[in-house]
Amino acid sequence: MKSALRALTIIRIASRYGLDEWIPAARFRPLIRLFKLISPTAAGNRQLPRGQRLRLALQDLGPLFVKLGQVLSTRRDLLPADIADALAGLRDQVQAFDPEAMHEAERIFGQREDLTLSGTANAALQNADALVVVTEWKNFRSPDFGQLKQQLSAAVVFDGRNIYDPETVEQAGIAYYGIGRGRSIVRNS
Repeated sequence: MKSALRALTIIRIASRYGLDEWIPAARFRPLIRLFKLISPTAAGNRQLPRGQRLRLALQDLGPLFVKLGQVLSTRRDLLPADIADALAGLRDQVQAFDPEAMHEAERIFGQREDLTLSGTANAALQNADALVVVTEWKNFRSPDFGQLKQQLSAAVVFDGRNIYDPETVEQAGIAYYGIGRGRSIVRNS
């Protein structure tokens, strides 16, 4: 039953973004016609470029499909340029800060569209969705989690070094994921 509902969701979203023209299976055509009739946004979305329609559909379908789009965007040998360019918009934008290794990071990564090397920890948090901790520097050990919650649009911390107490982070209203711990013990219990 779950698979059937997921298939209907995929067909509905494909129809919403005018991707039904890419679905060759004739047996889905009646369902697609129905979704076209009941979807008020379908006609407007069909005016968008096909790459943009595909990107929007993948975003609506969720993280697994976004990841697929990110991978496909790097394979310009497989996709027409307009689709690859639109899917490039799915790539993650990283804002990084390391108090000790910024010069080395600049040397290794250089200038990239998908990476901003910030001068301060606060600058790296500007317009950020989540915080990913991959170093154990002392100045990262005791942040103000209340302020951090206000700065992160998704209020999520991925703690790659397990330097934070999951209960403390969760009490501030931030979802906590620790490497080897998974989702916070507060939420799992």
